[in-house]
Amino acid sequence: MLSIDLGISNIIVCTVAGNRIGMNDIQYLPSYVMIGEDGSVTCGAAAKDKIAYNPSRVIFGAKRLIGHKYHDRSVQELLENVDFEIQAYEDDNPIIVVDGKKYMPEEIISFLLEHVKETCKNTAGNVIADCVSTVPANFNDAQRNATIAAARMANLNVHKLLSEPTAAAIAYCSFERRNQIHLLVFDFGASKLDVSIVYVDGQVFNVKAIATNSNLGGANIDNIIVDYCIEQFKKNHSDFNPKDPKNRNVMACLLKAAEEAKMVLSSLYVTDFTIPNFYDCEVLDVKLRRNTFHNLIEPILDEIPIQIHSALKAAGLKPHDIDDLLLVGGSSLIPDVKEKIEEIFPEKIHSILQPFEAISRGAATICWLFLNNQIPNFDVIRENIGQIVESP
Repeated sequence: MLSIDLGISNIIVCTVAGNRIGMNDIQYLPSYVMIGEDGSVTCGAAAKDKIAYNPSRVIFGAKRLIGHKYHDRSVQELLENVDFEIQAYEDDNPIIVVDGKKYMPEEIISFLLEHVKETCKNTAGNVIADCVSTVPANFNDAQRNATIAAARMANLNVHKLLSEPTAAAIAYCSFERRNQIHLLVFDFGASKLDVSIVYVDGQVFNVKAIATNSNLGGANIDNIIVDYCIEQFKKNHSDFNPKDPKNRNVMACLLKAAEEAKMVLSSLYVTDFTIPNFYDCEVLDVKLRRNTFHNLIEPILDEIPIQIHSALKAAGLKPHDIDDLLLVGGSSLIPDVKEKIEEIFPEKIHSILQPFEAISRGAATICWLFLNNQIPNFDVIRENIGQIVESP
């Protein structure tokens, strides 16, 4: 059985067989799909690596499209940041177009899930068709149904859809055998920040409140780094236009470098950007120090306590009511982000779980419990979703 954390940037999957949860063999698969000129489909890292050379053919962020209408704000925002074509289709549903061929968002996600199956087949030695998958807690019925439809296209049988904060809480409980506690799940993903308050009581997980900001994610930080690099480069090349289609490939290279730099600065104090032949045969060579990085992302850092207090207020709690805090998502590893959290919750960050793995590990735990007859069926794990507060 597979546990699948279907993320916007990466799919994190592990195989559960018998008495073993294969977290040592965890797979990180970039959520990118490339449609070739011949209609062939390439997924994962191989597709992501092509984005600098064929940006109009590499599709990402399909999860942000499912269950939405073309004119929804989230879809329009995605349009501004991608090079592939998205059109309005029947009933204002968004559809992706490559070489005139139309692809529903669910179809793109099904390509990714087929890639997941094939990758895990190579690891496990056999085809695995059963899974537990996770979805954001604020997914509506249309989005949940679209996720299940994508899995069916990939011939995957979804036994349960778990909300992401519930999955993280289950992973926490597999290490900490505690009941009747309030757990804060701080999920700083690629496209949004979710702060969830989960009350755990046995096998019941009550997501009491979620404060979500869909305009505050790791991608925003990437874009800030890109803008800084362009600003530095234009000091000597003022005629450079990052929006010129002729510069599309080098801008894709810079964005990829920015994603990597964000993580490098989590452990180092300086990183260098060097991209040859960036413009007019000139090299882009920019140094970014952690203190400069801090100043650049300060507006984002200032939003963190706002989201935390919004979730606490919706749950009717104070900071001292939180028993433990769990970090989820790559951007939660940024030292400045952790410092902001610790200003509100000193010494409460739980560090046993890796932020990248927490959600997938929670789904894997449910698979393991079922396969080992610890739970009679997947419905034993009950979750309730309370108040959702969305930032404007």
